Amino acid sequence: MCSHGQKTLCIETVRRDGVLAQRKMVENCLKILFRTQDLSEVKDYCCRSWTKLFENKAPVHDFIFAKEVRMGTYSDKGPPPPGVVVAARRMVLDPNGEPQYGDRIPYVIARSTSGGRLVDRAMDPLEFMNNNQLRLDVTYYITRVLIPPLERIFNLVGADVKQWYNEMPKTVIPEQVSPRKLKAAPPPTNTDDAIIGGHFMSTQCLSCGESASQSICESCYFSTQETIADLNFRIRIKEDRVMNIHRICASCAGSAPSEPIHCESLDCQWFYARRKAEARLELVPLLAELSEEMEMDADVDKDGEGTVTGVLNLGYESPYSSEDDMYASS
Repeated sequence: MCSHGQKTLCIETVRRDGVLAQRKMVENCLKILFRTQDLSEVKDYCCRSWTKLFENKAPVHDFIFAKEVRMGTYSDKGPPPPGVVVAARRMVLDPNGEPQYGDRIPYVIARSTSGGRLVDRAMDPLEFMNNNQLRLDVTYYITRVLIPPLERIFNLVGADVKQWYNEMPKTVIPEQVSPRKLKAAPPPTNTDDAIIGGHFMSTQCLSCGESASQSICESCYFSTQETIADLNFRIRIKEDRVMNIHRICASCAGSAPSEPIHCESLDCQWFYARRKAEARLELVPLLAELSEEMEMDADVDKDGEGTVTGVLNLGYESPYSSEDDMYASS
């Protein structure tokens, strides 16, 4: 490869006007291409990465922009950059929070059912993470952020990256949620939004993770002992995860382990891990209650065979229906 080509590829991996996910994808795609010399391997990696976005499994910190703002230098003839709008919102809440000239303001682009301008969908990362109803604008990030740098590289070898995206299945995997906490989203304005909203309103079984319209699927409902053991195991895992992360954050912040952690550093990976673990911990009361109800209402055979001889009063049709509140773990 010529030196000019090498410099071009390096620029794509170190430029600061994008997001971390963009740099990671470009670097990993190049490594896969040089290692395997097989574009199909690169395509598979890209499709897997994009699918994680549709499944809401991608970490938020990989999609935070941080662009320079120069307050007072923008024209009134057009909308200002998204970072300027986010900075202006901060100044409304705190007049002393005006950014210095050239400061980099972090923001993410949230999905909106009504479309709207890009600047109207730009949000402060902390504000975005504090609202469990919000999701990243997957289409924008893939088509406007992730694909363009890949196209500039792989068009040189005849690959059509945009066609890879157009051909891949874009199914939305149901989220594991608490059916008691409904995500109060605004009503869809068209048929496409209604279809997408229907996908996001589906849930996963709290035990096995399979698609289910209620808190547990029918298979787990009739496998009482296995389900109880699995629910208790999930509770212990979630609680241990939060305790371990809190211990690390308390050590870094110099606070007592029993005190709440107030650190909100967007540059710390443990901050995002703590927020994610705390969000998942909100499922614990539901898991514990569900496990207790199954233990109380199930009349299990005493000979140890695990055969359910009684009838569960849990009621597969009525409790935790999909019309109850749902909470999506992030």
